[in-house]
Amino acid sequence: AIFSDITKVNDPNVEGVTLKYRTPRLFAEIGGDMTGYTGVDRRESFMIYTAGNYNFLEWLSAGWDGAYTHVGGSHIKVTRVDMAMINPFLKVDFSRKYGFEELSLKAGALASYQHDHYIDSESHFPIAAEGIFTAKKWGLGLENTVQISKDAAISKARAEQDIAIA
Repeated sequence: AIFSDITKVNDPNVEGVTLKYRTPRLFAEIGGDMTGYTGVDRRESFMIYTAGNYNFLEWLSAGWDGAYTHVGGSHIKVTRVDMAMINPFLKVDFSRKYGFEELSLKAGALASYQHDHYIDSESHFPIAAEGIFTAKKWGLGLENTVQISKDAAISKARAEQDIAIA
């Protein structure tokens, strides 16, 4: 469970929870985080996230990352934002064959739903493809990420998701 030091005194409730399931071939998790409560200058905000990975073979796996974020507005900040992102991927790892700690290529799709109810009355659905090459040996590593996008907003949304999950 995730606790906030500030609310431990004033509101000693659980702020979030993560459920995980693991077998030798499968890892899956889902969680939620209440990032804000209704108050004078704010409304509710929360995030629901999920991730998983299944190893088909020693060198081949598939998985996903995803998140849904909602930020409510208030009479001071007149807005309401919803954003969802899913990242299904396929990963090939050649590390055992070539003696690396990791030598992999990960290819996936990024699909997003974005809606700022105050700025724009329409929802947006940016999509992208992503490729990640990783090489690690002797504690040193190189990682190269390439994203091809129909909409530049996907990169910003992906960065916000990475920050929020970390």
